[in-house]
Amino acid sequence: MKKSLTLLFMLIITLALLVACGPKREETTPAKTDEKETETETGAESSEEPAKPETLIVWEDTDKSIALKPAIESFEKEYGIKVEFKELGMADKMRDQLRLDGPSGTGADVVTLPHDQIGQVVTEGLLQEIEVSDEILSTFSESAV
Repeated sequence: MKKSLTLLFMLIITLALLVACGPKREETTPAKTDEKETETETGAESSEEPAKPETLIVWEDTDKSIALKPAIESFEKEYGIKVEFKELGMADKMRDQLRLDGPSGTGADVVTLPHDQIGQVVTEGLLQEIEVSDEILSTFSESAV
């Protein structure tokens, strides 16, 4: 009896620790605190664009930066967003780094992965779907999309 009671308490303590150390969830509806937020939510000031990020983090396979350097330079010039570029081994290090940095929010904004590794990364919840308008999608062939 004493042994099973001890095991039960250990299980409860372990579960409590796991719950306490879990990721923080953001609230889906912000609290209304001033009139500007209320006007924005009703659509009175809907012409504002969303804030631009300060940096864009890109992970690419090792020894592939030669092709990306001109693209990064033109992107920074056109959009005014600094690009942080990091080379990682595509087959192993990039996937492992996604597992570590992705859930904490410090992972890359853009990654390149071989097509045969994307399924597992998506199943693990490490990639986020990009929503693109039909106008942009129509510029690509169906197999490319």
